Amino acid sequence: MLRGTYGEQTGRRLFAAAADLTRLAGWTSYDIAAHGLAQRYFVQALRLSQAAADRAYGSYVLVTMSRQAVYLGHGREAVQ
Repeated sequence: MLRGTYGEQTGRRLFAAAADLTRLAGWTSYDIAAHGLAQRYFVQALRLSQAAADRAYGSYVLVTMSRQAVYLGHGREAVQ
């Protein structure tokens, strides 16, 4: 993706797809209680959503991260 040649719209779609797959990997890690790994995937999904210029999806990823923080008993982090 970094060295390919494609238009801006196609690039955004590719980054959006990568963000979605990365978020899914985060949820998979969450489900097996690998919470540190899940958090890293969620952060990467957030970065990819920024590269895709998809603020709505970025918000969704932030909600996912907050949900994990609440589950782990980190309420203050969840609302930040």
